[in-house]
Amino acid sequence: MQVAYLRAESGAMKSVVSFYNFDEVGQNYTDTMVSFYELAESVVPVVAFLNNQTAFCVADNQLILFEGAEIPKNICQKWLSEEIRSVFYGDHYIALVFHNREGNGKYRVDVYDTTGKVVMSKSFDLEYRDIFFANENMIIYNEAECVIVGLNGRERFNGELMEQTALLKPMGGKRYLAVTQEFLYVIEMK
Repeated sequence: MQVAYLRAESGAMKSVVSFYNFDEVGQNYTDTMVSFYELAESVVPVVAFLNNQTAFCVADNQLILFEGAEIPKNICQKWLSEEIRSVFYGDHYIALVFHNREGNGKYRVDVYDTTGKVVMSKSFDLEYRDIFFANENMIIYNEAECVIVGLNGRERFNGELMEQTALLKPMGGKRYLAVTQEFLYVIEMK
C-alpha cells in the first residue's frame, strides 16, 4: 500500500510518501512501513501503482517512480518546472498534461515509461474528458471527439464520435466500447 500525507515540522510543511507491506516482509518493520520518502516543500496529490513492480507519485513540482514489489525504492525523480493540469496512467505509462506554452495546441501531454523516460510529447487542442492507454496508443477524448496517437507520436485518428459519448474504454485488440446515453457501440480500428 502507498500513502501520501502532509506533515508540519518545525513550522514547515513537507509531504511524506510511505509504503506498507502487510505480508511477511512487512512484519519485520515497525507498523509494516517498509520505506518512506520525505519531500520538502512539495505537495503530493497523486500516488498510484502502475503494476506489481512499479509505483509513482506526482507532486506539484516533481514526478517520482518507485520499483520493487516488497520494499519499493526510488528509481527516478524528475523535477517539473510547469504546473501540471492532469495526471493519467496505465500499466506501463504515466501521462502528465500541461498548458502548452510553445508550439501548436492548447495542451501538451508528456508520456513517461516505468523508468521515467519521456517516450512521447504531443500538443493538442481537444478539451478532454479522459486519457487512457491501449495497445501502445494513447486515446484522448471528450463527449464529441477523439484523438488516438501511437506512442511513436503518429496520429492514428482525429475526429468526431457518432453520438455524445459518456465513456470510451478499450475492449482488447483494436476494439473500443463507446457508451452513449442510449446505446453501447463497439468501434473497431482498421
